[in-house]
Amino acid sequence: IDKEKMSKSEGNFINVRQALKRWSREAIRLFFLSHHYRNPADFSDKNLEESEASLERLYITLQRIKNIKTVKIKQDKKLKSILDSFRKEWLKAMLDDFNTVGALGNLFELIRTINKTIDTDGGTATLEDAYNEIIGFGAVLGILEYNPDEYLKREKSYKSQVEVSEEEIKDLLRERDKARLEKNWQKSDEIRDYLNTKGILVEDTPQGSIWRVKS
Repeated sequence: IDKEKMSKSEGNFINVRQALKRWSREAIRLFFLSHHYRNPADFSDKNLEESEASLERLYITLQRIKNIKTVKIKQDKKLKSILDSFRKEWLKAMLDDFNTVGALGNLFELIRTINKTIDTDGGTATLEDAYNEIIGFGAVLGILEYNPDEYLKREKSYKSQVEVSEEEIKDLLRERDKARLEKNWQKSDEIRDYLNTKGILVEDTPQGSIWRVKS
């Protein structure tokens, strides 16, 4: 823990109940799964916060898939190739002495491709297949068990110590989307910068602006 051996005599230990008061159970699972079980893992605030952020990225991607409004019943060739590879490689990794590190590496590669596909308005049929595959993979590891919208809303509420309410954030983002449509870039940047000072990160997507609380 914090680069020192955890021991009772040193008093530098934390039990499961204490950990669950500070971090979500899925983030704790993801932290351990990000290390091979034969190797030591350094349990620290920084590393657990990174796991929380990684988990949030996964849920944001799942939410982006679910929120796609335009239906295009076509396959995206590049994503389909990555998805087919993912199906084989994560199973291969898990059969290799429970190599969860390798399996998660394949997952995040797939996530990056999914986001690129969404950004370029790719085939929604393949995205739906990818969504189902990720949920199935998550069930094996005990993560991604929640509805993305519910998880992200709860995490925003839990983590947020910002000075603006969720309703005010949504109003500002609607105002910013309107400014962007009108090519009023100065106003768009001002709203983004204002939210940034309040601890809110804004990301632009083809479906509009999305936000998250800074880790």
